[in-house]
Amino acid sequence: MSSLLLFFYLNDPDPNGDLAKRSQRIYGNNVTNWGLYVVTSRLNHSCQPTVVWSSDDDHPPFLLEVRALRDIQAGEEMTVSYLRVSEFRSKVKRQEALKV
Repeated sequence: MSSLLLFFYLNDPDPNGDLAKRSQRIYGNNVTNWGLYVVTSRLNHSCQPTVVWSSDDDHPPFLLEVRALRDIQAGEEMTVSYLRVSEFRSKVKRQEALKV
């Protein structure tokens, strides 16, 4: 599958929006501080994630590492926290941060 086709399989937060701006919406919704990672950008958020991701962003190539926090069963969804797990926040604070 081509890289371009993989890109368009990523989440578009407004699938019925202006087609001319589709690439911008997909990019804005799937990029991290380190870049656009086609596979890991498909990970959904959970306040109780099954994996964490990290990157050594000081030295190219900027690789994104995903590590399991516990045993994950075959067919179980891998989820990640979009928020820093080191910042302990209340449920209300987490919901406010995720609205952005």
